[in-house]
Amino acid sequence: MIVTPRPALPGPSLLEGRHRGRPKELGEAIGAFSRWAVDQEPETLQRDYDLDERAARNLLAYLREQQAATRSPE
Repeated sequence: MIVTPRPALPGPSLLEGRHRGRPKELGEAIGAFSRWAVDQEPETLQRDYDLDERAARNLLAYLREQQAATRSPE
């Protein structure tokens, strides 16, 4: 991978490894949502989170694949 400077944005990019990362609270919120969402039906995500059918199915497939591989949906 070749990392090049971003136009008009000073400082290192995320890929250079000097980025602060996400706040703890955001990580916790993502984890809580992932643990809840993995057991939902696509229709629930479509209705409650305004996802189209493909996005809901893709998200659930990703979360379930991750859960099967790691025993954790986070």
